[in-house]
Amino acid sequence: MLLNKCIPFLLFVVVCTQMACNTSDKDVCATDFDQLAMLEHYGNDIIVPAYEQWSANGTALQTATTAFDSSPTIGTLEDLKTAFVSNRLMWQEVALFDFGPAETENVVAQIDNYPVFVSRLESALDSPLTLATLQLDYYSFTRGFAAVDYLLYGIGATPNDVLAKYTTDAQATARLTYLKLLVEHINYYCQALKQQWTASNTGYLTTFTTTEGVANGSPTSNLINGLNKNYERIKNMKVGVPIGAKTGYITNETNVEALYSGLSLDLIIAALRTSKLVFEGDAGLGLDDYLAKADAKRDDQPLQTIISNQYQQTIDLFSAIAPASWKNAVLNNSTATQAAYASAQNQVVFLKTDLPSALCVSIVYIDNVNDGD
Repeated sequence: MLLNKCIPFLLFVVVCTQMACNTSDKDVCATDFDQLAMLEHYGNDIIVPAYEQWSANGTALQTATTAFDSSPTIGTLEDLKTAFVSNRLMWQEVALFDFGPAETENVVAQIDNYPVFVSRLESALDSPLTLATLQLDYYSFTRGFAAVDYLLYGIGATPNDVLAKYTTDAQATARLTYLKLLVEHINYYCQALKQQWTASNTGYLTTFTTTEGVANGSPTSNLINGLNKNYERIKNMKVGVPIGAKTGYITNETNVEALYSGLSLDLIIAALRTSKLVFEGDAGLGLDDYLAKADAKRDDQPLQTIISNQYQQTIDLFSAIAPASWKNAVLNNSTATQAAYASAQNQVVFLKTDLPSALCVSIVYIDNVNDGD
């Protein structure tokens, strides 16, 4: 009788043990998605072409600076501004790839910190700087795009006033020397990152396109972490800080990204469009396809569709603010700026929680505890 009573229990244990074994053996991240094909597309069709274009823009910026140095006129000043704007907009298309060579070079901190520390920059005009000294942490907010933005747009009310600062002002020579050094500094990264990605046999492109897996440091992990890290910079630094999102919406328009040129809104929209393009893989195999293959859903809706739609909604809200400058919008249109920020914020949980979870990737960069996700 005792044996008969034990038989059902023993069968239950056996069945449970088998179920446990089956569960533990199953890889919930396994799909037949062609990860290498995706990486090959990203590397060869999106990342390298973007770096090549940024490199060409860097050369054009250097050339325009040399022309202005040789003959400082209104014409060469306007040509220099045009080259600078082109380079800064193109930077929005590569800033997302903050891994591999870009991480090694610490390029974001080198050229994309803002706002500029004007008093420190003006003091630096009297210092004989080199490219090496400019790369020191002390100069973090007196170099890069924000510093050039100030020196081309912020030192005079009109182009003629700006030109005078490089021709007749007592510090004209020192100011021009500093401007040339800033451009050389930016162009160094334009050329270095392209070279480090594309160098024959030793370029990072080879590693990026031939390494499968989702472990920390793998290309897929780096891509997803880069997407998220860059998106947080867009949401927090470009948008949230100026509108005072974490300070009860007490605005600070002096913290907009391109304070003097008025380019801030263009940079926000360009960065968001790049983020969307990278997520979708442009016209090829992308993270959206990876999510589709994993059958990732949220509230019974395909996750890739939710993310793409949220991107477009956010882009549309920022685009609707134009042609007003971002600075003026921050000061005078809190309804529109806060709505655009809220839309950007809504994307965070999809990109930073749902996307990595569905593809079994860990978010490994240092998190901002106040980002609201």
